[in-house]
Amino acid sequence: MEYLPPGFRPSTLEERRHFYKHRFRADLAWDWVKAFFDHPIFAVKIASKTRIYDSRFRELVERKVRAIYISSVRSPEDLRRKAVFYAPEGLYYWRNRVVDYERCKKCPYKKERKYIKCFDCPNFLGQELVFDVDPENFCLGKFHDFASFTLESFYKARDTAVEIYESMEEQYSDVRAVYSGRGFHIHVLDEDAWLLPPEERRKIAEKFKGIDPWVTRGSIALIRLPYSLNAVVNKEVVPLTKKELEKFSVDRYHSSSS
Repeated sequence: MEYLPPGFRPSTLEERRHFYKHRFRADLAWDWVKAFFDHPIFAVKIASKTRIYDSRFRELVERKVRAIYISSVRSPEDLRRKAVFYAPEGLYYWRNRVVDYERCKKCPYKKERKYIKCFDCPNFLGQELVFDVDPENFCLGKFHDFASFTLESFYKARDTAVEIYESMEEQYSDVRAVYSGRGFHIHVLDEDAWLLPPEERRKIAEKFKGIDPWVTRGSIALIRLPYSLNAVVNKEVVPLTKKELEKFSVDRYHSSSS
């Protein structure tokens, strides 16, 4: 990465392991996903941005495997063990509700990354509506990579997250904010939002600047797991109240792997 503001840096592999062994609030992370999924599906990204990874996974990195999906987690301790084993750059969960995940594993569209096709599948039951607001979207053209950002762009991302939160509050009753370590996620968890088709999601996404529209419209179904470590910047992913979101300051936030 070309530039990160003071206080942001990639986690070392040792810091990742330490976080998941000793600081990862696996019970809270588990409660988050179990509230919406009977059998949560998780995923890890080994080294998509930092090139820091356990040598055991060198072949996966060289093959440019973007994510490893994990469907065998059945408890908070299972989740912790998987996180310690992979010591990933990022830990995610799958936002799709389906009848049978085994059918999804065999889907030809998965290999082609045509995830928008999921919405037309009889196995599909819905997808969590999420807005992903990243600071790098507010400084496009300033850096040569897509992970660098400035503090100014960070606070623009925060203000946009507040705008989205307030807009969704007017339509839905269960809206939640999460600090992703770099930017912010706005989750809309009302049942009718899960059933929105891609075209409706696209229209909603077009109302806001600075978001990753492919997340909102459903082309990408993974989202960072709250309480995990964003190892790209060495920050814990944490849920926020609306007031905490409005006043969020890097200077007041010190949670990391240490």
